[in-house]
Amino acid sequence: MEARKYTLSKLTIKRTHIRRLPMVCVVILALLAGAHDLLAASQRPQQRRPEPRKPSPPSDPSAQALSSQEALDRARNATTQQERISLLEKFVAANRGSSLENEARELLMREYALKGEQALREAFRAAPAPVTDKVFGQYIFPLPMAMNAFGYRVESAQLMQSFEARFESEPNRLVEIGFFYVQIEAPFEAVRVLERAVQLAPQDHRAHNSLGTAYLISLRLDDAAAEFQRAIEINPKDEFANLNLGNLARGMGDNERAVSFYRKQIAIKADDPEAHGGLAIALLALGRDEEARPELKRAQELAPSDYRFLTQLAFFYVIRKKAALARPLIEKSAQIEPRYAWAFIAKAETDMLDGKFGDALATLLSAQGHAGFATLTFELAKALMALDGYDQATEVMGKAITVNSDGEFEALLGGAINARSQRLDLLLERERQAGLFLNYDPTTSFQYRLAEALGRIGHYIKVASAARKPAPQTAARKRARPGPTKASDAADDEESKGATRPRRATTLPSRHDRTSTGD
Repeated sequence: MEARKYTLSKLTIKRTHIRRLPMVCVVILALLAGAHDLLAASQRPQQRRPEPRKPSPPSDPSAQALSSQEALDRARNATTQQERISLLEKFVAANRGSSLENEARELLMREYALKGEQALREAFRAAPAPVTDKVFGQYIFPLPMAMNAFGYRVESAQLMQSFEARFESEPNRLVEIGFFYVQIEAPFEAVRVLERAVQLAPQDHRAHNSLGTAYLISLRLDDAAAEFQRAIEINPKDEFANLNLGNLARGMGDNERAVSFYRKQIAIKADDPEAHGGLAIALLALGRDEEARPELKRAQELAPSDYRFLTQLAFFYVIRKKAALARPLIEKSAQIEPRYAWAFIAKAETDMLDGKFGDALATLLSAQGHAGFATLTFELAKALMALDGYDQATEVMGKAITVNSDGEFEALLGGAINARSQRLDLLLERERQAGLFLNYDPTTSFQYRLAEALGRIGHYIKVASAARKPAPQTAARKRARPGPTKASDAADDEESKGATRPRRATTLPSRHDRTSTGD
């Protein structure tokens, strides 16, 4: 009711406005006529103006707008090397600061490295027969080293292999080539080349010392010690042999002998940081802490970025249950070289000492992307066992360590040697001795025995499961042939019933090519 009153009051016309009424009616009629015309026009079909023809998109895909990832993939998959280089350079210039810039730069670096490799191969074919020291040292040797530094280990080894035939009768060149293989940790190639060098120059102490290092990364520790000793016999002032013998003695637990070799090395090379560091750890192992303290200080002064020494020292403190001393060392080592696998293991051991089992597991899981060897796999299994993940531990350990029919554990150690043993601690110790030069082990006897039990149980469960599987049956029965008697049919049935039974081996497999690490 109130709304109606308001509306009526609005429509009421005062007498003073009556004079304007004719003019208002005219305006209203005009508006109504215009509205009618607009309505009629809207009902008639309208004639559209011809639109200008749009240019057709170019057929060249390079002219089309691509996302950053598509542009990078296009550059990566270009048919020619020059085209890949050109597209990658344009991509880097157009995508500075983006998340894909580093990936593009790595691809570009790879293309330039491969281009340089091809150019070097061509230049090498044209090189004069006697390659001078200058040409070898400045043009031939550096490129494989640079390629390996950029992460192209396989390509660098292949390039160096292409040079070997040219120097097969030059022991000095073979020593340099062999030591290149040592540096990139290609043990088989290193041993092959350096054994040839020793055959050509049996009185060259450098060749024997280099061969000893090749044996060391191949985990042939006794052979390595023999070569280092031979180098000293040829030249008592060999620059590296005493150091290497000291490291091996420390790895075997003979710390008194290690101290003697380290002191001889320091007498020859006073500022050898590795000798001072090894001497310090050997003295600590002997309980001679006062003598070790200045050696520790000297080693860190000479080589503050030696992450290997820091990791070895951290391991020593872990074995002595001194996590507070080990943690800062391993954190510094990780800052210097975040990909060093033994540093991951040392950190995990330190975390477990502090009861941080979850942190230890996370550390070892992240290490799997940087390296792969038996001890690293076992450490991951050990961390899982500490968290009661026994099934997972068994599965993980089986990837690197297997159980044979005799109940022995087998593994490929250091990617170089197949070894077997009834005990896991004896199986794995060679990797620790060659990698850290430590004879002590942070893993307890109980942890080893538990891992052995899990490994054998998992193995025998698989054997039993395989024995219980029924024999596969044929889809269709063959047409019967005339002639067999009931007796022969019964014999055939009995044979088929026994087909799933494992047969007993009548001869033992040959083991002449396997290396035993203990019984």
